[in-house]
Amino acid sequence: MTNPPTREENNQRIIDERIRAIEQIKRLYAVIMGFAITQLIGNQYAVTQTSHYSWRVELPFLVAQTVTFGTLITLFYLGAERMLEARYLRADSPVATRWGLLIDLVMLATQGFMFVFLANTVPGDPSPPPGTDWPAWRIHLEQANQLSFVDALIVINALDSCFLAFQLVRLAHSGHISGPVRAEANRAHWIWLRLNCLMLILLLAARQVAHTDFSVCIVTINLLSALLVIFHLARFWADYTRTFRFYYPSEQLT
Repeated sequence: MTNPPTREENNQRIIDERIRAIEQIKRLYAVIMGFAITQLIGNQYAVTQTSHYSWRVELPFLVAQTVTFGTLITLFYLGAERMLEARYLRADSPVATRWGLLIDLVMLATQGFMFVFLANTVPGDPSPPPGTDWPAWRIHLEQANQLSFVDALIVINALDSCFLAFQLVRLAHSGHISGPVRAEANRAHWIWLRLNCLMLILLLAARQVAHTDFSVCIVTINLLSALLVIFHLARFWADYTRTFRFYYPSEQLT
């Protein structure tokens, strides 16, 4: 006959089950984000394999989309993972409420599918119709595609700004995060919100130069492509350096 579990053993079992529940959410989020990445890679590879692909003109478009997508999805993934850990997996985390967890699930799912949508603004097979002036047609198609890409970025930044504002309200009125982590989470959310608002202004302004090109050696670069790379590399650096202590716990061991 086995002895009944002690209070410590029972508490540890409950904690382990809660951790498994949150880890499953994190894995599901990773799957959606991974699917978005594979969609982007597949679509871009299909573009390079079409018969009329010209790397001198089209490669800058693909590089801009890759840099933009890669830096942005990295920041979103790091922020979401860390937020789940700070809110639900700390030793002092209270029991999650059904509505609180559901809100986080909806936000994570929305973020993931926004990136799937962004990845699919890259056309998979942009082959010109028969008899078309294909160099001009391809350039026009890439410019139109990049505008769709920027419009998707604008939607992502606008929606995420709404989510961040809501999370800031939750942080102010909820005891789910306490101590230094709460302060870092609050600071990170304010930084993300400001960066989103700045990016919205920059992207809306940059749309006006979507049809402007310039040449560097033998490569023709679209001005909007260059601005996307500059904006998002700068955003990544500003975000990562200023919120590093939230991404990576910096509390001293005792």
